[in-house]
Amino acid sequence: MQAQLNNIVFRQQGMKGFRHENFFGRYGHQKFDIGLLKLKQPFDFEKSNGRIGAICLPPKNYNVSGLVSISGFGYRKEDGNMLAPVLQVATMTVLPNSTCDKAYGQRFHPETMFCAADFVKGQDSCKGDSGGPAIQMHRGRVVLAGIVSWGEGCGRKGRPGVYTRVSEYLDWIDAHRRLHR
Repeated sequence: MQAQLNNIVFRQQGMKGFRHENFFGRYGHQKFDIGLLKLKQPFDFEKSNGRIGAICLPPKNYNVSGLVSISGFGYRKEDGNMLAPVLQVATMTVLPNSTCDKAYGQRFHPETMFCAADFVKGQDSCKGDSGGPAIQMHRGRVVLAGIVSWGEGCGRKGRPGVYTRVSEYLDWIDAHRRLHR
């Protein structure tokens, strides 16, 4: 894995991935859309001169509301054919579960998902952003509220992006952290 920030390159080798055992992988049916990466060595945040930091996990039963910031290197528009050359960032409004349910019906599972959108600017996550963070401030800390999961198109009116609700997987995350130390 390699990431670049302002001409500084960060590399990690020897990673191992762990996908949730109940993940089906079919589009629009990603109820267990979460995984973990085990790095061969700890990430050295010192090399970034304060420009990169860790994201905290949310508390159990965390209520995602208000605004989330998303980021990624995915396509900038739905019909795009090139990934963004620099990290893209957008601020999205978390929508009521009823809005998400109306948009996606039985494919939306509010206990493990939330949705967010910026229908005014038409900003959204897009192809290539999946697995990226949806972060918020909580009690003075940056927390990983969600993970970019799926949606219909990119920035379509009435079709918000859907995110994995991280707080509902804390037991799974903890079990895998202990198992794969």
